[in-house]
Amino acid sequence: MYPIFFFFLMIRRPPRSTLSSSSAASDVYKRQVSTQSTGGELGGAMSCINVTDVQVLNNPAMFTDSLQFEISFECIAPLKEDLEWKMTYVGSADDDSHDQELESVLVGPVEMGLNRFLFQGDAPNPALIPRDDVLGVTVVLITCSYREKEFIRIGYYIQNEYDEATRAHYDEHPELETNITLVHRKIVHDAPRVTRFHISWDDEPTSPQQPQGLLPQETPVDMGNPAMAPHTAQGEVPQMGMQMGMELDQREQASEVVGMEVDI
Repeated sequence: MYPIFFFFLMIRRPPRSTLSSSSAASDVYKRQVSTQSTGGELGGAMSCINVTDVQVLNNPAMFTDSLQFEISFECIAPLKEDLEWKMTYVGSADDDSHDQELESVLVGPVEMGLNRFLFQGDAPNPALIPRDDVLGVTVVLITCSYREKEFIRIGYYIQNEYDEATRAHYDEHPELETNITLVHRKIVHDAPRVTRFHISWDDEPTSPQQPQGLLPQETPVDMGNPAMAPHTAQGEVPQMGMQMGMELDQREQASEVVGMEVDI
């Protein structure tokens, strides 16, 4: 039995001048050439970086609380530059202008072996989310890039809702404005959706970025399947489940098709 070592990583925010608007949330709705992959096993095809585990912390929580993820990954080859991790909140299924980048950090230097760090982002700004999309089902995306090339994208469904008593009160008074301080957030932590991309690393020739096949044993979450969809406290499938899937399909059709994608 070999000992297992975890390395401490330096985490810092990149200069804002070097950042470009994240396309992860909008690209996630395109169809890309890849097999569909799943919820439990994150390790997969050959890559210099293999994400081995993501733990969703601070969950469930209030909408205004920060989002926290403990990310573990394995580095199997020396890297000359840092990794850039981004956290993106999808504010609307049919309009990517409402996507919010909650956090962006550079992680490094990355040592070969197992690494772990805490990735935390502020709650999204509710003022930037359409009123009808504040409550219900949405998505948070975690992406990682190397040399500005994204190689993995992990998505989680989020259910935002009032508790039973507050929902009953709002049902009786629909004219009331949404009180964001009363909204509860639940991340469906056991059903992540993973998409990997083949990229050129340090010593590989430059090639177009293409989606990379995923583990065949992984199976996607089916929002049309009540057993797999996120549930409310009363055990009912959220009203937005199927509706959001249809809206995302419409959003896909508005984009240039690049094969077939793993939906998040």
